[in-house]
This record gives sequence, structure tokens and C-alpha cells, in this order.
Amino acid sequence: MNLPNKLTFLRIILIPFVMASIMIGQNNYIYMYVAFALFAIACITDFLDGYIARKYNLVTNLGKFMDPIADKLLIICTLICFVQIGCEVVYDNVWWVLALIVAREISITAFRTIAAEKGTVIAANMWGKVKTNAQMFWTILLILYFPLTSMMPYLLATIYIYVTNILMILTALLTIVSFTIYLIQNKNVLKENK
Repeated sequence: MNLPNKLTFLRIILIPFVMASIMIGQNNYIYMYVAFALFAIACITDFLDGYIARKYNLVTNLGKFMDPIADKLLIICTLICFVQIGCEVVYDNVWWVLALIVAREISITAFRTIAAEKGTVIAANMWGKVKTNAQMFWTILLILYFPLTSMMPYLLATIYIYVTNILMILTALLTIVSFTIYLIQNKNVLKENK
């Protein structure tokens, strides 16, 4: 297993630690900083595995397949924690964006499985990466909501909430747009099944 693939699997290994830190962090904000640090490390591995794979020609079918799955698991599992926490202004609407993300990712995974059965491995496109980056940044704002807004003046906390909600809507839109573009770009996979 090459270095990029090891970084991808490291991202998966970090997920339960991020989740545990968030769940503990709702009562002890210091753990939200731990969750942020672990989530940030996971996000950095997402950048590094792709960069190293491309720069040193280490792109593999395993990497093309596992990299987007690791991203999906990281985002979905982390957002599940915020749905569980609930009862906060920035968390009240996480459930419907999470549902949208899960629906998109299951559909894309099924689509990739069909392509793989035909011997085609479909890597993530630019729109998928933009979507993933938006989801990660929004998730970071969710992680830091408790510790930061508890120290902020009311006006800054209100701005933080508005920015977080705007990014939530942007994330939802990018999830839909990237899914649509993905299907259009790879429509031949579906045509072959008719």
C-alpha cells in the first residue's frame, strides 16, 4: 500500500475519534477543540493523498475508489453527531442537509459500483472536490460553534450563525449541482445498461 492510500485510511481511522470528541464536547468545550484538531488533520490528509498521488504518479484504482469514500464517511459521521446534539440554532437544520448528502453519496456509490462492474473506475471530478471542501469548511464551523460563540459578543455570535447557515445552504446547493454534473459527465455508464 502506497503513502497516499495510507493517508486515506488514516482519515478513516480518525473518524471515531472525531465523533467521540464532538459528543463529549457538547458538555466540555475543550473536546470540541480536540475534535477540530482531529477533523483538520483528516482534511489535510485529504489534500495530501491526492497531491502526493498526482505528483509522484502513485494514483491507483484503490485510491480512486477509497478517497471519496473516506471523505463521505468523515463528513457524514461527523454531521450525524450534530443531528444527535440538536437543540441549537446552527444544528436545527443539519438533518436535512445530511439527508441530502447521504442520498447523493449512496447514489454516486451505486453509480460507481455499476461502472466498476464494467471495468471503469470513476474518480471524483472538480465539482465533487468543491462540494467536499464546502462540506468540510461548514463542518469546521459547526465543530467550533460551541466554544467560539460562548466567548463572542452577541453581534459576533450572530454573524457567526449567519455565516454558518449561508455555508450550509451553499453546501446543499453544491451537493445537488455536483451530483447533476457527475451524472451528465458519466451518462454513458447508464446508457450501457439499457
